[in-house]
Amino acid sequence: MLKVPHSYPYLTEQDKNSVMECFDIDYIGYDESLEKEIVNELKNYLHYDYIETTTSASVSLSLILKYLGVKEGDEVILPAINCWSVYNAVLLEKAVPVVCDIRAKNDFRLNYETVEKQITPNTKVIIVTHMYGSLIEENIIKKLKNSYPHISIIEDFSTSLFSKDNYKLGRYSDFGIGSFGSTKPLTGGIGGVLCSKNRILNKAYDQKMDKFINFNVKLSRLNQTLLLSQIKTFSNYQVIKRDILKFYLKYVKMYGYDNNDLFRAVTFDEPKKLLKEMYDQKIELDIRNSVQPNLAKELKLQNLSNAYNFMNYWSLPLNIRAYQVFTKKELL
Repeated sequence: MLKVPHSYPYLTEQDKNSVMECFDIDYIGYDESLEKEIVNELKNYLHYDYIETTTSASVSLSLILKYLGVKEGDEVILPAINCWSVYNAVLLEKAVPVVCDIRAKNDFRLNYETVEKQITPNTKVIIVTHMYGSLIEENIIKKLKNSYPHISIIEDFSTSLFSKDNYKLGRYSDFGIGSFGSTKPLTGGIGGVLCSKNRILNKAYDQKMDKFINFNVKLSRLNQTLLLSQIKTFSNYQVIKRDILKFYLKYVKMYGYDNNDLFRAVTFDEPKKLLKEMYDQKIELDIRNSVQPNLAKELKLQNLSNAYNFMNYWSLPLNIRAYQVFTKKELL
């Protein structure tokens, strides 16, 4: 079986030049003006009053849980197809992670019914995960908030930010978290984002401000510059992804995507012809035996049937590197 590295975001010459410019000045620490510019760009995609960069999405989640006063015995609901960092952040507060089922074997999103089954008087938080570019519908998030206004809702869009045209996440949730790590839709090398309706973080952590969490989660100017460069050149990415999908569809039947929600297309049909073509063209491909991490299987949670029904899947890269190779070989 062909095994090649995970598909990473493409770094352009502009990205390189932007980062190299950091060395033209003596200071490479946190830059407040760059932070404001990044936040202004992110407001085109996120419907929150306060948006702040952090060092990672898991740090953002931990800060939110601390702000909410999540404590031992409190329950935090999250879907079975999720990142271990989310699960571990809940454990860090000594709270109880409650793993809910997903919709179907080829749809790893939660829905209202799967969440409602898990709600108890101890439920403090619901984490809504938009996994691999498949967005959970706004009406579901709105229904959860209206039905359970005392429960805080956190949207995790770490693998799904920018996956839909002209669309803002966060209209009905209380908080949002996202990642700009090295394998995400765009990257700052490291980095994350914390979104909220009210300010919760004081980045001037040397000042005593009891109303906010005082904590150093600042990015370096190197990471800020790379992140800003990628955000500014991201607008044409949807067109490129759709062109790549047209190529893939010549070879395989696709699941886990539609024409509007795109980040990483998922197929449950073993694409032998496509694999050979990608191998010949040296295109990176993420191959797994199941959706990972599958918390239901790894924690041996027998009551979550849909999460146990996943077949083998192939995660196909929708990055600019694939586009460049395909177009150069006149395959697109």
